[in-house]
Amino acid sequence: MEQETPELLLDQSETAAKIEALAAADEQMRGLNRDVLREGIERSKLSPLRDWEDVTRLAGKRSRRLREFIELGARLGLMSLRPVWLMNPDVASRVLPLKSNLFDSVVYDEASQMPVEFALPTLFRGSVSIVSGDEKQMPPTTFFSSRAESDETEFFDGEQPEEDATQEERELFEDTWNRREIKDCPDLLQLARTALPISSLQIHYRSAYRELISYSNAAFYENNLSVPVRHPDATVREVKPIELIQVNGLYEQQTNPTEAKRVVEYLAKLWQRPFAERPSVGVVTFNRKQADLIEEELALRAEEDADFRDAYLEERDRVEGGEDMGTFVKNVENVQGDERDVIVFSTTFGRNSQGTFRRHFGVLGQKGGERRLNVAVTRARKKVVLVTSMPIRDISDMLSTQRKPAIPRDYLQGYMEYARDVEWRTACGPSAPQPSLERAGSRKI
Repeated sequence: MEQETPELLLDQSETAAKIEALAAADEQMRGLNRDVLREGIERSKLSPLRDWEDVTRLAGKRSRRLREFIELGARLGLMSLRPVWLMNPDVASRVLPLKSNLFDSVVYDEASQMPVEFALPTLFRGSVSIVSGDEKQMPPTTFFSSRAESDETEFFDGEQPEEDATQEERELFEDTWNRREIKDCPDLLQLARTALPISSLQIHYRSAYRELISYSNAAFYENNLSVPVRHPDATVREVKPIELIQVNGLYEQQTNPTEAKRVVEYLAKLWQRPFAERPSVGVVTFNRKQADLIEEELALRAEEDADFRDAYLEERDRVEGGEDMGTFVKNVENVQGDERDVIVFSTTFGRNSQGTFRRHFGVLGQKGGERRLNVAVTRARKKVVLVTSMPIRDISDMLSTQRKPAIPRDYLQGYMEYARDVEWRTACGPSAPQPSLERAGSRKI
């Protein structure tokens, strides 16, 4: 084994030195890339300065609109002067000249959230398209709200013919696809899957503890993700990567005041530490009204407690490595793309004043709700804290029937039970029995 893999012969200090050297080389490469963008401009591709004078007037009577500036500047070498552009599809449609191959490459991030019609103008402007996204994460929020009905009998779900499909079946698929309207694809990611080669990224980098990603890995990614190395049980028990705080608040007028107050209490305790020792924090709620209520509670606490106010202001403006890491309060619809050390959930829903638990979970209970759940529960680097009032056994009947998850609330119940299981075992030890009969359901996921 050592002959085939010489790395096994390295001692710990040699391995650590190689890691440090790689990190230093990576930082140096980033600096060199910045230098190339700034200093590696081919001046032969730029027109003389006098040709730019009329173009660059952005104020005054003879000022140019931004679209005019870009259109005229492109002829003078603007794309060589500034080769990388970052913008959303709406801005691109409004300010970029309608010219094919304006860019060598166009890269789309979070393509599962982009309706196809938003992407068409930028697809036209690029020679090469690179589409990046996760089909298990957020779909476009309001894409189908006013969609005309298709004349096709079935909705296209992005699936390709099976490997053992006959030639006749493959030809039928291609003919059907060619006749479909583009609006039958819910997002750019699914459209791209039908026409572009696919590469899957299987390394999960965000979670410091595998407990944070294990549920999603099993429930959504068929255990194909490379997850962090397992930490010793003692470390996991000390850190408690998933913590469940049962408060049993009432769900009234689409809010849960008890949970909102408990979230603020948790943040207040966390922020008693010196700034250098505090983790970055994000708060996620299961609807918009609860997010508004938590922000109101934060403002009230800041008015009454000067120390809390100072910490809150520091955390709200937190920057790490030039990146915004400030505390946020968002609902599940708006949290994709964010990450923080600690994510605090207010699951919001619970029994009403009559003791009834209605199984309506807003967007989490609708079609695609499991994708929103997947986004939300994978935002944390080090810890997830669930402040909840939901009776887990009543969320769905999946645990009691021991069937596979089939609808969005099944995945919600599965995650809540998984979180309860992890929290219990980190508190009582890996061999501790579960405190209820629901454990079979968590094993199924």
